[in-house]
Amino acid sequence: MPYFQDAIGAIDGVHTTVSLLECDQAKCRNRKGQLTLNHLAVCNFDLQFTYVLVGWEGSVADGFLFREAITNRDLAIPDGKFYLADAGFSSTSGLLVPFRGVRYHLREWALGAGKPQNRNELFNLRHSQYRNVVERIFGVMKRRWKIIRETNSFDLHTNAMIVAALAALHNFIRQHDVEDLMDPWEVDGGGGGGRGNVQQIGTEAATQQAAALREQIANDMWSDYRGVINARNANRRRQAQRRRNAQRQRQSHSG
Repeated sequence: MPYFQDAIGAIDGVHTTVSLLECDQAKCRNRKGQLTLNHLAVCNFDLQFTYVLVGWEGSVADGFLFREAITNRDLAIPDGKFYLADAGFSSTSGLLVPFRGVRYHLREWALGAGKPQNRNELFNLRHSQYRNVVERIFGVMKRRWKIIRETNSFDLHTNAMIVAALAALHNFIRQHDVEDLMDPWEVDGGGGGGRGNVQQIGTEAATQQAAALREQIANDMWSDYRGVINARNANRRRQAQRRRNAQRQRQSHSG
């Protein structure tokens, strides 16, 4: 906050493995060579699902699922609001994605050293920290239910319905079990509701609008960040100068 104050949640695709006859494998083989179904999930910052689109072939890209959800499957994005998405999605109205070609995922930052060196790195770091809620919600589900992380012998329709049912169960637990401790972090509430201008999704104007929003947020974030760093450095210099002055006074008194 306040840079992502208009974010109402995070969006991502999640793959679940399936077992298929050889004649049906090609359509479900994802980019990693695994046989999967791809499910589009949207969650708020209270770690609850607000939308799921389940049961698509593993070869289908996340961006395609988003367009399908917006145009044909009643995914609603209020005007002026957006979801946080990773670089697998295109920059368009209703989505805020990271800068490409810049380290992004938290594990990349954990392996690296030093602080963000420019506005793009700072934006991607904070975007990843905030969008991480959608990865956490998948992690909670996979820890809670073994069936979602292992291959089974059910048909594709049943596998899709399992994911939908578990998403509903997850929400029920989050809402009604006050002692649920599957996720250790306290997060702010979010929400959806209200339909945005779906005709703008994917147009050149929508892409430019999303890019301009990202530029504005990144510039504001970097300017504020540099101001804080400069203030801290100035404070350290003042403290160091006071220590030197105190030391000289002690030396003069002792002399």
